[in-house]
Amino acid sequence: RMVQEDIERSDSLLLSTTVNEQLVRPMIDASFGGPVGDYPVVMIGRPDEIPIAELVSLLQWGGPQGLKVRAQDIYDRAGLTPPEPGDETVGVLAQPQPVQPSHDLPGEQRPAQALPGRASPPTTATSREAADGGKGAQENTGNDAPAEELHVRVGRLLSLHVQEDGPGVIEIMTRRLARNAERALGDLPDQVRKELEQASSLDDLSERLEMMGLDDEAFGNAMQAGVLIAQLAGEASVLGGLKRG
Repeated sequence: RMVQEDIERSDSLLLSTTVNEQLVRPMIDASFGGPVGDYPVVMIGRPDEIPIAELVSLLQWGGPQGLKVRAQDIYDRAGLTPPEPGDETVGVLAQPQPVQPSHDLPGEQRPAQALPGRASPPTTATSREAADGGKGAQENTGNDAPAEELHVRVGRLLSLHVQEDGPGVIEIMTRRLARNAERALGDLPDQVRKELEQASSLDDLSERLEMMGLDDEAFGNAMQAGVLIAQLAGEASVLGGLKRG
């Protein structure tokens, strides 16, 4: 079969050459006086046949699904001869395979689960956002009722301790505030500490630090120290009121 295909391809090539030289070129010269560029080419060939392996695979999978072909075509394609009556043959008749229906899994229903609530993890604010955090905290006073209640309760409890133990508790807490303030200011440069001491508010401190041209890390550290000093100043004011009371 392969020799036959080679002969057919060789004959097709010779026939294409003859047609182009004896027919196509004289027709172009007689009709148009010559080609514009190259002469057109007529190609004659034979169709390529699919490989035997692909044909066998097609019959293997397509036959059970209802694909029908002539047995003689298979013999011709494979280069075999159909057996005659009385010939010894090899092979058995394949049994048709039943078509299996699609297997659909039933839907799975899971019982409802009561999951605990999840809080969003805290995010680290940038140094510039920290500068605006003071204003945001002052504006969002409507949602801080539980925190204010707790602050009031702590204040009342502290007042009871002051009334019972005298000014000793206030002195201890005042010294603690002084140590915290000293630690907050200890790592700052002298110029930043000076601006921090002269600032009247967090906004004023932010403007002073921006005029100094600090980088983001130094700016953030200074603003964090400013927020801490503001908190310590508020606590010291509360302790002063308790001491006077």
